Amino acid sequence: MLTSASMARTRIDRKDDLPTKSDMPRTSAAADRRRIGLVAYDGANALDIAGPMEAFNAAGQLAEGRAPYELRLLTPTGAPARTSTGLTLVADAAFAERPGSTR
Repeated sequence: MLTSASMARTRIDRKDDLPTKSDMPRTSAAADRRRIGLVAYDGANALDIAGPMEAFNAAGQLAEGRAPYELRLLTPTGAPARTSTGLTLVADAAFAERPGSTR
């Protein structure tokens, strides 16, 4: 019969069997970074842009000193975008200037 104490020991044993960060192969920080393009346009809801940006930023802060995400704000022309509430967001680039663009 399983008791709560034996279940706790089982959980700890399973955790100890998992690989640790020191077991993982090391790669350069630049190679690990993922490029994320957040799209803004006139009339967009500010929370639809700022919310994901904050989530990726928070995830990056949990990454123990490395920055796993490169966030860029993109607009159709590269010009600032004015949200539905009047907040103006300054773009990093236009869609056509994004990395991997074929235009």
